[in-house]
Amino acid sequence: MIRRARGIQLAAAAAIALAGCGGAGSSSGAGGHLAQATAYLPGTPGSSYSFEFADWNAIERQLGIKPSQLRSARAAAPLYRIDQRTAVPGGNVPYDLAPPGKGRLWSAPDVAWDATEIPTTSSPPLTMTGFQPSFDLSSVGRTLAGCGFTSKKVDGASLYSASLQAVAKCAGPFGDRIPTATNFALDAANHTVLMSGSPTVITAALSAKDANQAAPGLTSLLAQLNGDQAIAAGVGPGFCSRLSNPLLFVGRLATPAALARAEKLYPPARPYAALGFGITVTRSAARGHVVFAYPDANAARADLADREHRLRTGTSITGELPYSRLVRFLSGRTADSSVVLDVAAPAGRPLELGRMFDTQDLGLARCG
Repeated sequence: MIRRARGIQLAAAAAIALAGCGGAGSSSGAGGHLAQATAYLPGTPGSSYSFEFADWNAIERQLGIKPSQLRSARAAAPLYRIDQRTAVPGGNVPYDLAPPGKGRLWSAPDVAWDATEIPTTSSPPLTMTGFQPSFDLSSVGRTLAGCGFTSKKVDGASLYSASLQAVAKCAGPFGDRIPTATNFALDAANHTVLMSGSPTVITAALSAKDANQAAPGLTSLLAQLNGDQAIAAGVGPGFCSRLSNPLLFVGRLATPAALARAEKLYPPARPYAALGFGITVTRSAARGHVVFAYPDANAARADLADREHRLRTGTSITGELPYSRLVRFLSGRTADSSVVLDVAAPAGRPLELGRMFDTQDLGLARCG
């Protein structure tokens, strides 16, 4: 479920509710971009996955960067620094934030947002890139067809597929002309490209968009991340099950003593339907939210004090630091059926919510 190790990888409350329900939303603005991304997520009960999203348009506006400026590596440097400093969740960031280059399918000036959905099963991840309205999406299809990809229509989108050998040839001598995926779907309705190592993953995402459903907990989770420019989330019983095992927090090479320590640091906790980290980048720092979505408001109220305590007083095994050195707790509250913990960057340090999600440093969020 890790973005760094993938190996290949909000405005009004109404807009967020639409996003959680899988609606397509508008084609601009943070709420619209999130709605576009979440439309492809599985919505059946029992669906379990991690989801990461970054609205680069919103981040660029906050930093005063115009899309036209991103034609140079120097102008794009602040975005790279943000990604490295806070590990902003997203999709195929190294490719999407690169300046224009010969033979590339797209580059930083073309990209509005990106995202990734990673199932808790062994299925390959789904990476998504959403584009500026001015981007010529058909140019992607022409390039892929010229590289030997074959195409067919699937749920209104054009699905291009090729062998690994064709992908390697198309990627060029430095491997940077196209993202490393054997399947690309061009969804003109959302001005989005979906990418995966499996055509089945893409067809499932397109079907999910048509079904217009949200997995339990997702709608209430996203409603509390309204306004955040980047989101990392875990949804469903499979995600909760993984976070119930202390082995996850110490790694595969854990000793019995390390496991015992993790069990003591992170005792069993109330299960939840979804977990979310939201990040808002500013010119000087970053702030965010940690959100736990429950089946009902009573469960949220019962868990508030414990979740606050774990964040304020807990320890990161991965970093061997108190959580207070990674995330500064500001306040906690319940909202509908969710626990919301408001956080900010510690003094003199970056806000490390994104890195914590990437490295599974999630002892504070033990589930069950």
